[in-house]
Amino acid sequence: MTALLLVALFAAPVCADDVLRLELPKPGGGVVQVATLAPRVVVVDLWATWCKPCVAALPRLDALAAEFASKGVVVVAVSQDEDPALVRRFLAEVPLRHLHVTMDVKHRVAERLKPSTLPTTYVLDAKGTVLATFVGAHADTETRLRAALAAALP
Repeated sequence: MTALLLVALFAAPVCADDVLRLELPKPGGGVVQVATLAPRVVVVDLWATWCKPCVAALPRLDALAAEFASKGVVVVAVSQDEDPALVRRFLAEVPLRHLHVTMDVKHRVAERLKPSTLPTTYVLDAKGTVLATFVGAHADTETRLRAALAAALP
């Protein structure tokens, strides 16, 4: 157990810089390339309309995006749904005004970040280094996410 802990503490950080350069389609048309938004910190949330914990977490992420936008934090909600119409219908019912909602129909983001379940939320620096990962939706996820953002910001 100690050896596993030491490996986790001293493992090289995962770099997902290519995720920042991907052109991710928006459900209503157009694309988002995160790198062009000039973020200091990026929160990437992998979710799906069929995932109840994902859907429950999105309004809190939207509020977090509004709160941290002035500090250079960009929050991208990357849907794993394969049908953009499902996501458009969902967004018509649950307006998310501060998130950059995108689609990952070809699962390019998921292939790079390799989530074990949905939702999974990543905090990346502007170079694409993964600073923190939050798997699932738990009562303390928002508190831990805020702490990770505070640590990542100058």
